[in-house]
Amino acid sequence: MTVNFDRSSSQAESPGVDISNFESKLNSALSEHLNKISYRQTSLHFLERKLQCVNMQISSQPQTVRQMSSQSTRAERKKIYGDCRGDINVSQIFPKALENIERLAERQTASDQGRSKFISSKCGSVLITGQAGIGKTTVAEEVAKTADSCNPESQHVIFIQLRDVNFREKTTLVDFLLKYATMGVSFSDAERKQMLDLLQTSPEKFLLILDGVDEASVCNFSEKAPKCCYNASYPIDCLLKNIMSGNILCGIKKLWTSRPQHAHAIHYDIRPSTTFQVLGLDVDAQEALGRQICGIYWNKVKAWMKQFPDLQAMCYVPVWCIMICSALLGGAALAENLKTVTHVLLVVVSCYLKSEHLRDIDVKDLTGILKLAWKGLVDGEVLFSDKHFKDAGVTDEIQQAFLNSMIKIGPKVMWKIMNGEKLRCFVHLIMQDFFASLYLIMLPSADFEREFNKIRDPANDDIVKLVFGLLNPNTIEVLNDILQQDCQGFVEDKLDFLKCVLVNQMLEQQQPMQSDDYRQIDMRSQDSLLHVWSWCKEINRDDFRDTLVDYMLEKFNFSGQQDIESVLFPSDATSFLYLMEGNQPKRFQSVLLTHTKFLGNSLDVFSKAFSRTQEIVTLDVSYSAIGSDGAKLLMQCLPQLRNLDMMLCGVDKQGAVHVADGLLNHPKGLDRLDMSLNEIGVEGAKKLFHAVGKVKELGLEECGVNFQAISSLASKAKNLPVPLDELRLSGNDLGDQSVSSFIQCLHNISTLHVRDCQITSQGKQKLTRKLQQLNSGRNHGAHTIVGIE
Repeated sequence: MTVNFDRSSSQAESPGVDISNFESKLNSALSEHLNKISYRQTSLHFLERKLQCVNMQISSQPQTVRQMSSQSTRAERKKIYGDCRGDINVSQIFPKALENIERLAERQTASDQGRSKFISSKCGSVLITGQAGIGKTTVAEEVAKTADSCNPESQHVIFIQLRDVNFREKTTLVDFLLKYATMGVSFSDAERKQMLDLLQTSPEKFLLILDGVDEASVCNFSEKAPKCCYNASYPIDCLLKNIMSGNILCGIKKLWTSRPQHAHAIHYDIRPSTTFQVLGLDVDAQEALGRQICGIYWNKVKAWMKQFPDLQAMCYVPVWCIMICSALLGGAALAENLKTVTHVLLVVVSCYLKSEHLRDIDVKDLTGILKLAWKGLVDGEVLFSDKHFKDAGVTDEIQQAFLNSMIKIGPKVMWKIMNGEKLRCFVHLIMQDFFASLYLIMLPSADFEREFNKIRDPANDDIVKLVFGLLNPNTIEVLNDILQQDCQGFVEDKLDFLKCVLVNQMLEQQQPMQSDDYRQIDMRSQDSLLHVWSWCKEINRDDFRDTLVDYMLEKFNFSGQQDIESVLFPSDATSFLYLMEGNQPKRFQSVLLTHTKFLGNSLDVFSKAFSRTQEIVTLDVSYSAIGSDGAKLLMQCLPQLRNLDMMLCGVDKQGAVHVADGLLNHPKGLDRLDMSLNEIGVEGAKKLFHAVGKVKELGLEECGVNFQAISSLASKAKNLPVPLDELRLSGNDLGDQSVSSFIQCLHNISTLHVRDCQITSQGKQKLTRKLQQLNSGRNHGAHTIVGIE
């Protein structure tokens, strides 16, 4: 028989318990327990340091998919992943909950008394949802640590992680709270009675946080429980349901956390009416967390990560941010062991599978999610329902670990946030691609070739890259660790097929790129060829690289167009550098990169790659805004060049100095250098004229050159051992003051261009007489001046 505790007798039955001393003891025990939780949460086994909490983004409206079909194209899927920006912070959680309940009360109650009762019973309970590793516990900790701002009346924060609870035992409410919120601190019978009295008479003094409804695996929240009272023993799941429904501890502020799927399963009558969602980390928080993890290596890790935007995009999930940074930290600090995006993903997934989040998962259960990812990829499905999971054999634990929950709702039930068909999607596009690729390479050879042909589409180039990456010999060890088997066998039998794919794809895409006219270039072929390079780098096998370089044509054109720039990423440059680092140096007739935007350090890496070639007859970066810094970078490969075109590149005087220094150190010199349409000015031109003996053709049209620079040219050019074939200076304000200088050195200039140089008819006459003199006799026709007609 249950006996209700008479709160009027509690003081009499608790003689000798000083309320002040008891509350002090209680607070001390609760605080110590919270500190232990915080340490456990932020001290991960693969890190050497404890992490400090960073700001989490919280939304007052859980994500929904407002469509009646569960299918979506891969392009549309990107719309699901918006900016990680919330609309509330931790201090607003309970005030916003009160606003929400007041709005619901207006719609669902008819009388003032009913409205007041509705508000008082529901305003203090909030459910925080979010995918695995998104930061729900972090938010709960912040609420606990800032209880004075979140709930100013709270003096005692009771924080219980439901993963620690033994659901097989029966206990009283007070014993449950004290046992799992203080962990090891003993309380006398009198103190427990004092605790009960406080709960009943001063509920406003408490804040109760119950973290991990989804980890209470034996507790079926989809069913209601019989009502409990305060002083009898009950199964713990019964107590939790009564707390959640407000049958007991009604006046206490309560915060629950759960993954979405479990939150959806909670019975409607007991589920908290207010649900907020943790969105993860914004860019600033990612930066703060990355610096904590990587320390002095953060800038290196950050620069590496920028080469792979998809990987960087996953960092909005704290657990992924931590693991990606940790994986890349090993690459930055330990001789850059991680050189491919696939290797990073393998290390990340391996760490994740060993983390506390997935401690109960059987590796064999991964088979289902691999199949789901592949089928979704092939069928164009990105939102998955229970039928998909059943067909693929995906367990609940795997669903929660790697997929987000969405809610599909129709226009008539928009406000019923927790109702509707539950759908799930992968935490990020790259994870579905990764698991689909893993499924593919585990197939027998014949099945692999048949299934591989289903993704032979440019839209799937990134997935193909992951397939190549999984066959990288450096990743086999991690792959073995994830799948708990020797993967060498099913890797080796796919290599010949993929080598043929690589070569055929490159030959197919190279042909449309042979035109010297940028207007005739197919930019889609450019993108596809860049992907082929990245596949070769990802597989990192010397025989693949040598084969690819052997079939590489001697001319390629990655130019953009006047209205559409070609864009080259650092990852494109590192792929090309990888190819050039092989044992077969390549000779190129021309490398055309006009109208091209070089992102990050891509120009630096391309220059390093060009320096490893046998020779490049012509490198043209005209109309690409590389600036003077870019000009300096190009000097790394200058010794391999015969012709360099840099028209309208945003180069100034300093850039001209870099080029001049490069020319002076060039062992053979250039056949042609064209820097027209750059504002190098007088001083820049003087520097270049100082190195005029190292170039046969020099173009400096419309460069801000005047007669003073021509004086420097004359002093250097008049004594050249070999004449300058061509000097183009049209469009500069040279005037008649330059004529005398030209006359001094004209014998060493075969063709001079001075159109629109403000030279008067008198000055042109002097130049004409000198030209006639030079061309008389044996030198007939050897010298030409364009622009004095």
